[in-house]
Amino acid sequence: MNTHAVVANTLDDTLEVKLGALCYILNFSLATGSVEVSVVARDGTWVTQWRPGTTLTNFRARVVHKGHPAFPSALASGAARGRAATLAKAFAIQPAG
Repeated sequence: MNTHAVVANTLDDTLEVKLGALCYILNFSLATGSVEVSVVARDGTWVTQWRPGTTLTNFRARVVHKGHPAFPSALASGAARGRAATLAKAFAIQPAG
């Protein structure tokens, strides 16, 4: 079973995550403008962190296959999927094929 996730790339280079890293969007806050992401850190481990929305670019939909390390994160709750759908609509993201 595959699922869809909203992804984006980082615009900043930090000690933990490098410039251009692919972030899987887990959640977001309209109140703070922050986005919760799952991303591969420089040491190769997956980390979850809140990032300012302004540090992300190129929002798009992506198919996540079963067995991919991000797959468990992409299977968010119904409420989180609704928020992801809202985020996709806000950034005019086209569904992944």
